[in-house]
Amino acid sequence: MSTSPIAIVVEQIERIIRQTRPGVSVHLVRPKRVAELRAFGFAPLVWSDLPEEQFRALLALLPFRVRKADLTNVRYNDLVVLVGDEAAVNARQQFKERERVGQA
Repeated sequence: MSTSPIAIVVEQIERIIRQTRPGVSVHLVRPKRVAELRAFGFAPLVWSDLPEEQFRALLALLPFRVRKADLTNVRYNDLVVLVGDEAAVNARQQFKERERVGQA
């Protein structure tokens, strides 16, 4: 079974974030999609919101470095890390299903 590098990174970020936020879902998206997914309850992961242990773990994982004072969104290359709870994931899935049915 082949797993893409992006899927591996998402899995590792989820493992780190779920230490304090069980059940959270992580998505990597292009910046132009952030507003669309915020409507469903997803939110960008922000460096300043992370506990020290998670901050350090993500710094070790992601391919760049940030200053502790940098309050921007967590990114993986040119993608923004979004997190959402089960309700956000369900809302997005229901929307996609309604969209599919409407196009049929």
